[in-house]
Amino acid sequence: MNKLITAVLLIGLIGCKKEEIKQNTTTKVDCQCDRVTDVKIFTTVGGESNNYQNTVFAMIWTVNDCSNQTKYTKRDFYSTYLVPKVGDCYKMPY
Repeated sequence: MNKLITAVLLIGLIGCKKEEIKQNTTTKVDCQCDRVTDVKIFTTVGGESNNYQNTVFAMIWTVNDCSNQTKYTKRDFYSTYLVPKVGDCYKMPY
């Protein structure tokens, strides 16, 4: 009798499937914004031409999540804090 009860419980546990609840994870995409996918930063030591100030050059690659268009630009910044990070929204200059 104990074996029968154990067998029934075992079959009942195996037959049960855990119901997965999928969360509705829709994220709003800003089509006017490009998502930064890669950034390369180069810092130059100041010279006479730029009043002995350091300049940060950045190569920035982005993708528009609406059109899947990728873009690339080279920009100079006065500080590394101003350079966009990977995942940031960045409006390309062109």
